[in-house]
Amino acid sequence: MAAKSLTKALIKKLGKELSETAFTAIAYANAGIPRSTYYFWKSQAEEIDAANPERHDLAPDEELLIEFLDTIEQSRAKAGKTLIDSAFKHARSDGNVAIKLIERLFPNDFAAPARREITIKTESLGEQNTGIANIPTLGGAAGQDLEALLLQQQSSAVDLAKSSTRQKASGDD
Repeated sequence: MAAKSLTKALIKKLGKELSETAFTAIAYANAGIPRSTYYFWKSQAEEIDAANPERHDLAPDEELLIEFLDTIEQSRAKAGKTLIDSAFKHARSDGNVAIKLIERLFPNDFAAPARREITIKTESLGEQNTGIANIPTLGGAAGQDLEALLLQQQSSAVDLAKSSTRQKASGDD
Protein backbone atom coordinates (compact mmCIF):
# COMPACT_ATOMS: atom_id res chain seq x y z
CA MET A 1 0.00 0.00 0.00
CA ALA A 2 1.22 3.53 -0.74
CA ALA A 3 0.91 4.50 2.93
CA LYS A 4 4.22 2.78 3.76
CA SER A 5 6.09 6.03 2.95
CA LEU A 6 3.57 8.09 4.89
CA THR A 7 4.89 8.84 8.37
CA LYS A 8 3.62 10.67 11.43
CA ALA A 9 6.39 13.25 10.99
CA LEU A 10 5.30 13.91 7.40
CA ILE A 11 1.67 14.24 8.49
CA LYS A 12 2.71 16.72 11.18
CA LYS A 13 4.74 18.75 8.66
CA LEU A 14 1.84 18.79 6.20
CA GLY A 15 -0.54 19.88 8.97
CA LYS A 16 1.72 22.80 9.83
CA GLU A 17 1.96 23.87 6.19
CA LEU A 18 -1.80 23.56 5.61
CA SER A 19 -2.48 25.67 8.71
CA GLU A 20 -0.29 28.46 7.40
CA THR A 21 -1.48 28.78 3.79
CA ALA A 22 -4.78 28.88 1.97
CA PHE A 23 -3.31 26.98 -0.98
CA THR A 24 -3.19 23.20 -0.71
CA ALA A 25 -0.67 22.90 -3.56
CA ILE A 26 1.82 25.14 -1.75
CA ALA A 27 1.35 23.20 1.48
CA TYR A 28 2.00 19.73 0.08
CA ALA A 29 4.90 21.02 -2.02
CA ASN A 30 6.48 22.64 1.06
CA ALA A 31 6.02 19.36 2.92
CA GLY A 32 7.85 17.54 0.12
CA ILE A 33 4.85 15.53 -1.04
CA PRO A 34 4.29 15.16 -4.80
CA ARG A 35 0.85 16.21 -6.03
CA SER A 36 -0.12 12.75 -7.24
CA THR A 37 0.93 11.17 -3.93
CA TYR A 38 -1.00 13.72 -1.87
CA TYR A 39 -4.21 13.09 -3.80
CA PHE A 40 -3.64 9.31 -3.87
CA TRP A 41 -3.27 9.22 -0.07
CA LYS A 42 -6.27 11.50 0.37
CA SER A 43 -8.39 9.33 -1.92
CA GLN A 44 -7.32 6.17 -0.09
CA ALA A 45 -8.12 7.76 3.28
CA GLU A 46 -11.55 8.92 2.08
CA GLU A 47 -12.35 5.40 0.86
CA ILE A 48 -11.33 3.90 4.20
CA ASP A 49 -13.35 6.52 6.08
CA ALA A 50 -16.44 5.91 3.91
CA ALA A 51 -16.18 2.13 4.30
CA ASN A 52 -15.62 2.27 8.06
CA PRO A 53 -17.14 5.49 9.52
CA GLU A 54 -16.69 4.26 13.11
CA ARG A 55 -13.05 3.50 12.31
CA HIS A 56 -13.01 0.16 14.10
CA ASP A 57 -10.44 -2.55 13.46
CA LEU A 58 -8.22 -0.53 11.15
CA ALA A 59 -4.83 -1.80 10.03
CA PRO A 60 -1.86 0.38 11.08
CA ASP A 61 -1.40 1.80 7.56
CA GLU A 62 -5.13 2.58 7.42
CA GLU A 63 -4.91 4.37 10.78
CA LEU A 64 -2.07 6.46 9.37
CA LEU A 65 -4.14 7.38 6.31
CA ILE A 66 -7.09 8.34 8.55
CA GLU A 67 -4.73 10.50 10.64
CA PHE A 68 -3.57 12.08 7.36
CA LEU A 69 -7.20 12.87 6.40
CA ASP A 70 -8.04 14.25 9.84
CA THR A 71 -4.93 16.45 9.77
CA ILE A 72 -5.95 17.87 6.40
CA GLU A 73 -9.43 18.74 7.65
CA GLN A 74 -8.24 20.26 10.95
CA SER A 75 -5.43 22.25 9.35
CA ARG A 76 -7.66 23.59 6.58
CA ALA A 77 -10.14 24.70 9.24
CA LYS A 78 -7.37 26.60 11.06
CA ALA A 79 -6.29 28.33 7.85
CA GLY A 80 -9.91 29.14 7.03
CA LYS A 81 -10.49 30.64 10.46
CA THR A 82 -7.45 32.88 10.00
CA LEU A 83 -8.78 34.11 6.65
CA ILE A 84 -12.29 34.66 8.01
CA ASP A 85 -10.98 36.55 11.04
CA SER A 86 -8.93 38.78 8.73
CA ALA A 87 -11.93 39.43 6.46
CA PHE A 88 -14.14 40.41 9.40
CA LYS A 89 -11.42 42.66 10.80
CA HIS A 90 -11.11 44.46 7.45
CA ALA A 91 -14.90 44.66 7.10
CA ARG A 92 -15.02 46.92 10.15
CA SER A 93 -12.96 49.57 8.38
CA ASP A 94 -13.74 48.94 4.70
CA GLY A 95 -17.35 49.17 3.57
CA ASN A 96 -16.67 47.28 0.33
CA VAL A 97 -15.37 44.28 2.25
CA ALA A 98 -18.37 44.47 4.57
CA ILE A 99 -20.78 44.52 1.63
CA LYS A 100 -19.09 41.49 0.01
CA LEU A 101 -19.29 39.56 3.28
CA ILE A 102 -22.94 40.41 3.79
CA GLU A 103 -23.78 39.40 0.21
CA ARG A 104 -21.98 36.06 0.68
CA LEU A 105 -23.35 35.33 4.15
CA PHE A 106 -26.95 36.41 3.50
CA PRO A 107 -27.55 35.94 -0.25
CA ASN A 108 -31.34 35.77 0.09
CA ASP A 109 -31.51 39.15 1.79
CA PHE A 110 -28.52 41.07 0.43
CA ALA A 111 -27.61 39.61 -2.94
CA ALA A 112 -26.34 42.05 -5.51
CA PRO A 113 -28.81 42.64 -8.34
CA ALA A 114 -28.38 40.51 -11.41
CA ARG A 115 -27.20 42.41 -14.47
CA ARG A 116 -28.81 41.73 -17.83
CA GLU A 117 -28.26 43.33 -21.17
CA ILE A 118 -31.52 44.30 -22.80
CA THR A 119 -32.40 45.76 -26.19
CA ILE A 120 -35.03 48.49 -26.36
CA LYS A 121 -36.79 48.85 -29.69
CA THR A 122 -38.71 51.97 -30.61
CA GLU A 123 -41.75 51.50 -32.80
CA SER A 124 -41.68 54.55 -35.05
CA LEU A 125 -38.01 54.91 -35.91
CA GLY A 126 -37.00 51.27 -35.77
CA GLU A 127 -33.99 52.17 -33.63
CA GLN A 128 -32.44 49.73 -31.22
CA ASN A 129 -30.52 50.72 -28.13
CA THR A 130 -28.70 48.36 -25.82
CA GLY A 131 -28.16 48.94 -22.13
CA ILE A 132 -27.57 47.20 -18.84
CA ALA A 133 -30.47 46.73 -16.44
CA ASN A 134 -29.99 46.00 -12.75
CA ILE A 135 -32.67 43.50 -11.89
CA PRO A 136 -33.32 42.56 -8.26
CA THR A 137 -32.56 38.91 -7.60
CA LEU A 138 -35.80 36.99 -7.67
CA GLY A 139 -36.09 33.53 -6.19
CA GLY A 140 -38.39 30.67 -7.07
CA ALA A 141 -41.42 31.29 -9.29
CA ALA A 142 -40.80 35.03 -9.31
CA GLY A 143 -37.59 34.42 -11.25
CA GLN A 144 -39.61 32.83 -14.04
CA ASP A 145 -41.58 36.05 -14.53
CA LEU A 146 -38.41 38.08 -15.06
CA GLU A 147 -38.82 38.23 -18.83
CA ALA A 148 -42.40 39.47 -18.47
CA LEU A 149 -41.25 42.08 -15.97
CA LEU A 150 -38.54 43.29 -18.35
CA LEU A 151 -41.01 43.55 -21.24
CA GLN A 152 -43.47 45.47 -19.07
CA GLN A 153 -40.74 47.88 -17.92
CA GLN A 154 -39.57 48.32 -21.51
CA SER A 155 -43.11 49.09 -22.67
CA SER A 156 -43.63 51.57 -19.81
CA ALA A 157 -40.37 53.32 -20.66
CA VAL A 158 -41.32 53.62 -24.33
CA ASP A 159 -44.80 54.98 -23.40
CA LEU A 160 -43.25 57.52 -21.04
CA ALA A 161 -40.79 58.63 -23.72
CA LYS A 162 -43.62 59.02 -26.26
CA SER A 163 -45.80 61.07 -23.90
CA SER A 164 -42.84 63.28 -22.95
CA THR A 165 -42.05 63.83 -26.63
CA ARG A 166 -45.69 64.73 -27.37
CA GLN A 167 -45.78 67.22 -24.48
CA LYS A 168 -42.61 68.90 -25.68
CA ALA A 169 -43.87 69.00 -29.27
CA SER A 170 -47.22 70.55 -28.26
CA GLY A 171 -45.42 73.05 -25.99
CA ASP A 172 -43.23 74.22 -28.89
CA ASP A 173 -46.24 75.34 -30.99
